[in-house]
Amino acid sequence: MMRKNKGFVFVELMVTITVLGFILSAFTASLIAFIRFNHYQLTRQQCTSAAQAQIESVALSGSKLNNNLMKRLWPKVSTTIEKNPGTKQWQSLMLVKVRANAKSFNRDVIIEVSRYVQSKGEK
Repeated sequence: MMRKNKGFVFVELMVTITVLGFILSAFTASLIAFIRFNHYQLTRQQCTSAAQAQIESVALSGSKLNNNLMKRLWPKVSTTIEKNPGTKQWQSLMLVKVRANAKSFNRDVIIEVSRYVQSKGEK
């Protein structure tokens, strides 16, 4: 039987611990990246939902959704609505543009949705 000397065993142990440290660091970095990307995608979906809800509200009732309802459904999303009269072949309609924005970590998420709707009275 061959005996390993203590110095060689110590070197093997240090190399093993170093390699495991690198593997754990890479795993942690990838998890953080996945978390950030998932949060960004969720924020985009929330902005899209909020913008579409505002457009549907304007199309059906002629007015935007109540601010309390918006804050309850999408607390971190803010929306702005711009209404312009249609031009040329869209003259009888109104162009409604909704911009929804929110923050995902250090990134701004901005979704813009626009649609021509039949003009209803300003409410």
